[in-house]
Amino acid sequence: MFWQQDSSGKYLVVSPSMSPENKYFKNVSITAGTTMDNQLVFDVFNNFINASKILNIDSQLSNEVKTALSKLPPMQIGQRRSITGMVDRYGQNR
Repeated sequence: MFWQQDSSGKYLVVSPSMSPENKYFKNVSITAGTTMDNQLVFDVFNNFINASKILNIDSQLSNEVKTALSKLPPMQIGQRRSITGMVDRYGQNR
């Protein structure tokens, strides 16, 4: 697939990923595991699982997608009480 484990080894994240509103190093916004990408994958996976169930097809693939879905990182609330922009920012959740 298009992802790898995050630095904690707990979750699967999209990589490479880009966050246009955040810069992680001077003028660099390429990273792994931006929340936007994780939310898109969450929606696509849930839509696929639901369609597979309704159409009664691809049950094996649907089970694989369910397993992958369970490994996506949860949405996290940061210090400013907003959804964080990425799973792990240099070893610290923000």
